[in-house]
Amino acid sequence: MIRLLHTADLHLDAPFPSLGPQAAERQNVFLKTFERLVNLAIKNDVQLFCVAGDLFDSPRPCGATLGKVQAGLKRLVDRKIIPVLLPGTHDSLVTADSVYRRSEFPGAVVLHAPHVREPLELTVKDQKVFLYGFAYRSFASDNALATMARRDGEGIHIGLLHGSRQGSPEWEYRKKDLAFTSPALKQWNLDYLALGHYHNFELIGDQRRVWACYPGAPEGKRFGENGPRYCALVTVEPGQARVEKLVVNSQVLEDREIDLSGCETVPRARTICCCACG
Repeated sequence: MIRLLHTADLHLDAPFPSLGPQAAERQNVFLKTFERLVNLAIKNDVQLFCVAGDLFDSPRPCGATLGKVQAGLKRLVDRKIIPVLLPGTHDSLVTADSVYRRSEFPGAVVLHAPHVREPLELTVKDQKVFLYGFAYRSFASDNALATMARRDGEGIHIGLLHGSRQGSPEWEYRKKDLAFTSPALKQWNLDYLALGHYHNFELIGDQRRVWACYPGAPEGKRFGENGPRYCALVTVEPGQARVEKLVVNSQVLEDREIDLSGCETVPRARTICCCACG
């Protein structure tokens, strides 16, 4: 049995152009949430810290953001927690100057291959753990989903995937996205699949077991990502995973309706929606 903290879609260094002078403040909130995730991993004595894509909002985060992430990951490594990073769609490896090509993350595992040749084998708490995951590139990842299938080997088999699940409430396919189905996911027969890309929490399972989870974005980035935001604290054993939702966001987004019917300068306005952080 091992424990891991599973997060995704942090979108650190997102620009927030609509916020004007407040954009930098909102970026700092996202960094604060990253620190909260690190602290939760330490507090809950996990062995793996899994980020299933889009740790950064672009392949070229600023030096200050990168430095804070490296410092946070070092805190985990110093406590013998292994960070596992999967490039996503926003921080992909497509560009030659991607952060994962030009920067070092000492002690972390970066799943940078375009498909899974063989799972990465680790020893965690005196037991074997096999990691599956690939950095999707449309020009180099043909049939890569098939390589997520469980290999032989006694131990715990864990996958990371940044993609779009057909049938999800958030289903929206774009060319750069990696689409997969629930039946395929089950056929891979992994003990747990850490998903990223969709920004709302979704547990995928059946009456027998939990197969996978989208933890959602840990901090609301856009309208509709309101209320509490989560990470997943996961206990994994062979053939079984238990997922606990942990609230992690530093601020809460709300939609509020403002009545402007009496405003003379906007004579036709009735109501508008706004976003409040509290």
